[in-house]
Amino acid sequence: MKKITFLIILVFFVHYSYSQGCTETTKFPVADVQSINDGFVQQIATNNYAGEYAVIFDLVIGHNYQFTSTRTATPNDDYITIRDEFGTYITHGQSPVTVNSVGVAKVQMHISLDSGCGDESEFRVTTIQDLTNAPTCYNPEIPVGGISYLSNTRVDFFWSAPGTGPAPVEYEWEIVPQGNTQGDGTITSGTSATLTASTGDALQASNAYSIWLRSVCGLGDESIWVNPSQLNFSTNSVAPPINDFCSGAISILQETEIANKGESIKVYSGDLSGGAGTNIIAESCNSSAGNARDDIWYSFLAQTNTVNISIETLNFDAVITLYTGSCNSLIFEDCSDTEITSPADEEINATGLNIGQTYYVRVYYFGEITPAAPTFDLRLWSGESITDNDEDGYSVSGGDCDDTDVNEYPGQTWYVDADGDNYGGSSVAACERPTDGFLLG
Repeated sequence: MKKITFLIILVFFVHYSYSQGCTETTKFPVADVQSINDGFVQQIATNNYAGEYAVIFDLVIGHNYQFTSTRTATPNDDYITIRDEFGTYITHGQSPVTVNSVGVAKVQMHISLDSGCGDESEFRVTTIQDLTNAPTCYNPEIPVGGISYLSNTRVDFFWSAPGTGPAPVEYEWEIVPQGNTQGDGTITSGTSATLTASTGDALQASNAYSIWLRSVCGLGDESIWVNPSQLNFSTNSVAPPINDFCSGAISILQETEIANKGESIKVYSGDLSGGAGTNIIAESCNSSAGNARDDIWYSFLAQTNTVNISIETLNFDAVITLYTGSCNSLIFEDCSDTEITSPADEEINATGLNIGQTYYVRVYYFGEITPAAPTFDLRLWSGESITDNDEDGYSVSGGDCDDTDVNEYPGQTWYVDADGDNYGGSSVAACERPTDGFLLG
């Protein structure tokens, strides 16, 4: 009989504890957090642990509030218990938890891993929102957006739609000098029905700017303006290079009968300055992916089945990538990115190439902001030999146009001489002179 009574008491105790939620003993943040009550989601902390509690004051009695706690590294909706400042139970549940018509101005928010009141030391973001004052139009969320193209005169950027509320009809954006508030010294502005926008060539080189955004949900129904840190930027000092995109890749020649790069004669000097955009996102190389927006491109005709590609830099962490296919349908072949973040040589040793096929080489800086003077030396060589009768560097199987004429080879530059003055203007690459009126480069 005593055992049965004890079991009943234990079951009652467990059920009572569960129905009363969890009580954590470590307070974080250490200072009490004041509720803003503006209707927008307010962060309490970005680094709470499960097993802690936060104290929030200045709640408006009678208003409805929502509390959230979400683990950041591996998302998980935590278990939240709300108590008043003296520890008296109010409500509990899995995040998000809502308190309707709150009856106190100060509450404790207890954060647990689960209903078993588990603890865990992974960072989680905790928030509070006054639902009674919730807006009818929400701003683009933070973290939000980024920059997809950045030149000396233009920026293309993108953002994320609000995670709650009605879908906006459109968005408004403004560019101001960096550090200015919205509307202060507006450089250019516009609206967009999508989540992207471009300034066009409306900016000045080497200037710092900030982008402000807001949602428009209807006539007279707009969100607040926001300026996410990801949308602060400085324009490049120089115009984009001609090989900024794969379609403008500079043709280079593969050397043959070279045992190592120290014997290489052809050294191609490159510079990432002005690199503005990419249409190929950064691949994962050596288990990490960088930012390829400042990439520049080269192409070559494979003269042998093997090729070595190397770059030497003085002051930046470079990545090189080898592709086959076409610019509209590139196929990844290989890449090189050492784990050393300071300047380091990169080298690809590729095998199984198809002789006479075009390959593409991409070079970019691993980080977000291109460093000053991002110059490098590029070499392309192989230890194999080829039959090259005119010694222009190309074999017949490797794509030579005429192996008896040194002036006819793939990528030969011809300049348009429209007025017949023996000075060329625009150019085309071809084995032979396209028509009369072209000058050999």
